Amino acid sequence: MSQVKGIGGFGSTALLVSSMTGPGLSTIPALFQQSGWLPPVFIFLVIAVLSGCSALFVCEALSNIKGNEKFQSKVELTTIAQVYLGRKYHYVFQVLLYLALQAVNVTSIIIAAQTFDSMFITIFHGTCGLGVSPGGWFCVTDSEGITGNSPFSSDDYFIFTFGYLLTAVMVIPLGFFSLVENIAVQMISFIVLIAVLIQWCVAFCQEGLKPELLPAIGNNSTTVLGIVIFNYSFITTIPSWVNDLKPTANIHKCMWVSVIISTIFYIVLGILGAMAYQMDASSDILSILSANDA
Repeated sequence: MSQVKGIGGFGSTALLVSSMTGPGLSTIPALFQQSGWLPPVFIFLVIAVLSGCSALFVCEALSNIKGNEKFQSKVELTTIAQVYLGRKYHYVFQVLLYLALQAVNVTSIIIAAQTFDSMFITIFHGTCGLGVSPGGWFCVTDSEGITGNSPFSSDDYFIFTFGYLLTAVMVIPLGFFSLVENIAVQMISFIVLIAVLIQWCVAFCQEGLKPELLPAIGNNSTTVLGIVIFNYSFITTIPSWVNDLKPTANIHKCMWVSVIISTIFYIVLGILGAMAYQMDASSDILSILSANDA
């Protein structure tokens, strides 16, 4: 008896959680410490509910299109815009959608590359990059210290770094496969994410939690809303996900379980990390853990 190919419940949770979390996780503790615990917790909860509802509204809009009641026609966001907004506004929406997608992609690639560079410093005690301004080959090590989210100077411009190359090597091959074929990678990523977060939380507790480092209201909450919205920008994943969903998978359950898991990840990581180390606004928890292990 043949099995129906598609994304099941666990695969859906893994995919959605991966879309809501990512390399930006390492900056969340600094966000909590700088803004205090109350603003980010409140914003995370509000945006989590709004993003979950918005995603379900997209699913509803998809299923209301004639011939796609059970997502059998593989309708995407641009088709929704054409059906509901008309041809004129459809083109405007499509341009805005592509710009938004590229903005998220570029930001995610930069954060991933910076995270991998920090990982190289943690494991191999150094990383390098090809600079364009000033030109030349530059290397940094743990002995030189790390400031900000990138181990390289913010005044320099690079063609690539080792972290960027590793990001490309890991991401580009996945683009040749369909979402269903990629779902195994998403499930592995989800399991690894849980393991990493547990390890981080254990490290925070071993360092010692200092409540005085995490006030209710901090002195800088200006970046909270933007960072939280960016982390929940998974709406573009929804059409592709439901198009490849197994008939047995429950959309509402998968959606809310994923939103709840991601929100818990953010809040727990932010609170524990902020109470463990003294940080500034540009601190990266990977860099801090690396410095403490050195």
